[in-house]
Amino acid sequence: MALQLQSLETGMLNAIPQALDAAKVTSQDLAGQIKKVLPGEIKKLAAQLVAIEEAGLSQPLAIQLIAMQKESFEDVLIALFEITLAAVQELINALLKIVRDVVNTALGFVLL
Repeated sequence: MALQLQSLETGMLNAIPQALDAAKVTSQDLAGQIKKVLPGEIKKLAAQLVAIEEAGLSQPLAIQLIAMQKESFEDVLIALFEITLAAVQELINALLKIVRDVVNTALGFVLL
């Protein structure tokens, strides 16, 4: 059976709501996790900055400690970004599976 453009488009378009529902659940779960983690990290950074300032440290030591706190905060943000990227990759994989299923069904044999 040859691929029919219209049936291929229809099958893929019909799969969009399913993919969007999956993406919505993933993004809501992810956003909820970020909302739980980020405020604590911001509070921790602010507290550390105040503690460094109040400790009356020498400027070079204060700069070094602030740089370490900044790096720690950046590491958390990078980890959150990587988690987000992994969720996006899962969505892409789900969409490609839908395309594969539609194409293979339309052809009647496994092409993708």
